Amino acid sequence: QVHSFGDILQLVIVELIYKVCHANPAERSRFIRCIYNLLNSSSNAVRYESAGTLITLSLAPTAIKAAASCYIELIVKESDNNVKLIVLDRLIAMKENENMEKVMQDLVMDVLRVLAAPDIEVRRKALALAMDLVYSRNIGEMVLVLKKEVAKTHNVEHEDTGKYRQLLVRTLHTCSIKFPDVAATVIPVLVEFLSDTNELAAADVLIFIREAIQKFPALSGLIIEHLIEAFPQIKSSKIHRAAVWILGEYVEGPQIIEVIDAIQQTLGDVPMVEAEQRRLSGDPTEEQSQQQGYPAGVSGNGSSSTTTSTTNAINKVTSDGTYATQSAY
Repeated sequence: QVHSFGDILQLVIVELIYKVCHANPAERSRFIRCIYNLLNSSSNAVRYESAGTLITLSLAPTAIKAAASCYIELIVKESDNNVKLIVLDRLIAMKENENMEKVMQDLVMDVLRVLAAPDIEVRRKALALAMDLVYSRNIGEMVLVLKKEVAKTHNVEHEDTGKYRQLLVRTLHTCSIKFPDVAATVIPVLVEFLSDTNELAAADVLIFIREAIQKFPALSGLIIEHLIEAFPQIKSSKIHRAAVWILGEYVEGPQIIEVIDAIQQTLGDVPMVEAEQRRLSGDPTEEQSQQQGYPAGVSGNGSSSTTTSTTNAINKVTSDGTYATQSAY
């Protein structure tokens, strides 16, 4: 019959049950079924109060799971971000109880549904809660969800997208360190962030790479291999500098040649100024000349690149002893 009552009357019933059961604990068994029914109320306020009352009346696993599931549903369906944060705080408070935490560990995937919310604070709290609850049996599923979330952030322009990417990087980092078995699957996903325009996310990836190499020596070869592949796509000079340090510190054996090749590919022809002049003048670079069968230093028209540079530019000494270049056309 309680389903047919109005929202206000249902709230009064919940409050009455709470007071009666706390005054006379022996009466709990008489009212707990009514509270279970009110968890399915059409009013979010009634469901919220019913869930809170239920876990004060019973610490049975079924009651804990029902209350936590009700809270999660409220977070997912409620549009107000403030309400989402309040309900998340209730879930976090439940997690602090050791008995409740064990039951809530099976609800990690439900907690991750909260990531559909656009608010960064809601996502941050949801990820923190999920990390506290996750364990070895469901870490694989959680990593899959996080990978999908990473994929969703690509080609999405939003003011909080960069922050969310950084949050995902740090969460995957924590997953890998806490559960080494998933590190091998997480590494390729994180390395992709090195080419991200968000320097903070890329820097967090390098921190993870350095820590992973030290903690998981067996994976160092795989990590270095992915880092070498991603090196040419890095856009930030700061990230380049840190990546070069990591490569120089940890690369050994045949991979040293691969690192040198990757750095040369990123730098282009050297000396850089002369290579740029040849490019602007239309002459092929040394690499292009060698691919076309010309000797090094000889351009495609058969003339030496040094000669071309000499004929196009004349160095003169000024009165103060410095060099000035005069181009002849």
